[in-house]
Amino acid sequence: MRLKNKKVTALIRFIPNLLTLINLSVGVVGIILAFSPYMEYAGFCILFASVFDYFDGFAARLLNAQSEIGKQLDSLADAVAFGVLPGIIMYQLLLMSQGAYFVPFHERDVVVHSISLLALLIPACSVFRLAKFNVDTEQTVNFRGLPTPAMAIFVGALPIILGEQLDFNYYLPLDEVSLANQIEYRYWDEFDVFVASALQSSWVLLILIVALSSLMVSNFTILSLKLNGFSWKENQWKYTILGLAALTLLLSFLPNWIWVPGYPFVEWVAFPLIITELVFLSFLKKVLNK
Repeated sequence: MRLKNKKVTALIRFIPNLLTLINLSVGVVGIILAFSPYMEYAGFCILFASVFDYFDGFAARLLNAQSEIGKQLDSLADAVAFGVLPGIIMYQLLLMSQGAYFVPFHERDVVVHSISLLALLIPACSVFRLAKFNVDTEQTVNFRGLPTPAMAIFVGALPIILGEQLDFNYYLPLDEVSLANQIEYRYWDEFDVFVASALQSSWVLLILIVALSSLMVSNFTILSLKLNGFSWKENQWKYTILGLAALTLLLSFLPNWIWVPGYPFVEWVAFPLIITELVFLSFLKKVLNK
């Protein structure tokens, strides 16, 4: 009986690691999908992986199953799901923006390779950020640098916006003919044209790569969403972020339920907006506390 109880206890304590391995597996599936004609599914894999990433830590604390191997396993899984996968997505988007997505690898010119390979900054800075987090004992209340899951959610939303929201999964840059067709047959408004054009711009994508990578490896304090009890005084900034994120999601998907004349279909653009709000409020808190 005692041996059986030990096995049950060991099995229960393995649950957080199992969730971490699922996180890893979802990331690997996302990498496969990132090379498919449906890149938006790779973006959804990042969102799913972030759920498992949250619950593995929650389960570890709930079951008192925190361990050094669990900590290292979590970082390795995050490196794949929130480092390698968003890097590949950004690489593919850069190819698309240059009209080289369907060009065989050996036929792409040096400029295309040079620009597209800048996407490697994302996995490189992600791994550096994760290693830095593992040895930093002061990141218990807030984060130093943008967390890799937040960066990955930002990047993962980009192909979802193109493929799921705008239904533009041709993997070719917009030209006058394709833009006119989208406006006529997909009923794109000015907001849709602006978003699609931005995500088809190599310059915009490169700016995002540099900005997100720099934020990850910086010492800039980013607010954590882990609550210290439930009091407003101790968690006012965290409640503000959560409330603003909920409001952003509600307003972004509102036209799907209630038609408002002239109101844009923001939808999945909400996720990059929420990450931007997190960074802005973290900066605002730092300024106001001085």
